[in-house]
Amino acid sequence: MINDEQLLLYHYDDGLSAPERAHIRARLRTDADLAARYQRLRDQLSQLPAPTAAVPDAAALARWRASLTRADQAAAEPPSRPWWPMALAGAALMLLGVAVGTRLAESDRMPSAAPQLAAATAAEDGDALTRGLSSHFGDARLLLADLPDEDPAQRQALIANIIEQNRLYQQAAQAQGDERLVRVLRSLEPVLLGLASEAGGSEDARSARAQLDFEFAVMQTKLSRSP
Repeated sequence: MINDEQLLLYHYDDGLSAPERAHIRARLRTDADLAARYQRLRDQLSQLPAPTAAVPDAAALARWRASLTRADQAAAEPPSRPWWPMALAGAALMLLGVAVGTRLAESDRMPSAAPQLAAATAAEDGDALTRGLSSHFGDARLLLADLPDEDPAQRQALIANIIEQNRLYQQAAQAQGDERLVRVLRSLEPVLLGLASEAGGSEDARSARAQLDFEFAVMQTKLSRSP
């Protein structure tokens, strides 16, 4: 059976061999249900906002790098400060002018400056991409945990912004030539799209949230162990 992840890779023309693409193309011509599912996926993707193309200026990049340096220094201090892993997330939020302690679930949009910075510096600073991506996964987990069940429009807007950030990090990974990371990030889109289309309190929505939380947590762990 052809799943949504394969359809997404087919749509983006990435991660599939020529025979795999030919197989999906042939099935789309003969399988009406598959063709309808693919069209729904395309419709959902077309409704998502395009990633912001703005590139931060040199001063913003300098402030972000300084924040990363401070996070490293905090990590090297004795374990009497167990909150140091939050320093990077806090620094990224400060670049957006978000007060410390503001809950992401109460925002109309997730912050996008951090992934823009990561995309802008990916080619020259792989460590910055790794740290920024780990922070993004943590922020996304917090947001998913507090998605409003009673406001479908807000839920969809918040999930759309997670997808937008994922795409920005895909650009960063692509710029660095990390195709494995590109595919991992892209594979999250079908689950996020499915979550956006489900009723907030439904069993399918709870299952999708649990799956995403698990996958984000796994990626955070892998990134934390990266050399």
